[in-house]
Amino acid sequence: MPNREVHRLIGMVASAIQMEPHLDGFGSIGQVGLASGALLGGYYASTLPDVIEPASSPRHRSSAHSIALLALLVHACKDHIPSWIAVSRAAAWDAGVRRLSASRCSPEWYSAGLDEFLNGFAAGALLGAGTGYTSHLIADSFTPAGLPLLASDAVT
Repeated sequence: MPNREVHRLIGMVASAIQMEPHLDGFGSIGQVGLASGALLGGYYASTLPDVIEPASSPRHRSSAHSIALLALLVHACKDHIPSWIAVSRAAAWDAGVRRLSASRCSPEWYSAGLDEFLNGFAAGALLGAGTGYTSHLIADSFTPAGLPLLASDAVT
């Protein structure tokens, strides 16, 4: 059974892989934000199922570890998160344009740079959280206990 550190490593690697195609369209500061958010989101969300349902018994897996939730997360990561990332990408791009048109080291320059980073970070954190949680469920599905379809009837 994968432990916390294995889940975190898998979550970060999976998030990095998922993040790479989304780098285009972000400026350099937005790309740093996207990468930071994706890695942190993957790191923390990859242990979230065991925070919600701690391993207090061999049959601890219930709805937070279910195949139904896995299907819902895959659907969200595939169909919805890319459009949310596009919104953040557009906002980060606008901030990058503002930063480039501002006087170097002026308050506007720093403000626009922070805005660009935070928009990238928000997009990355969302992507990383979905990917990290999903990676946890996929890793747990390969254990002998597997995953319940909806919820386990014996959660203790």
